[in-house]
Amino acid sequence: ACELGGEGRFSIVRQCREKLSGNAQAAKIIPYRQEDKQAVLQEYQVLRKLHHTHIVQLQGAYVSPQHLVLILELCVGPELLHCLAERYASRRTCFV
Repeated sequence: ACELGGEGRFSIVRQCREKLSGNAQAAKIIPYRQEDKQAVLQEYQVLRKLHHTHIVQLQGAYVSPQHLVLILELCVGPELLHCLAERYASRRTCFV
């Protein structure tokens, strides 16, 4: 069973567990129309090549005729937008 982790404009993220290890992961589910398949697959191609400690790591991917499911490291904590807003505000006050 997967728990809802978040919902964006183009995808839904659910928290899942890997069967063998039991480790929590994130499944980003991206629905697409057949004519948009290549554009959607670009996200997979980019994430597959990125390896950095500050970027979520791709663990796997599944493609169906209507969905791309990216299996990613699970990152928990405050929402990114909130964290970025706080960081920007603190930098802004330092220079005033």
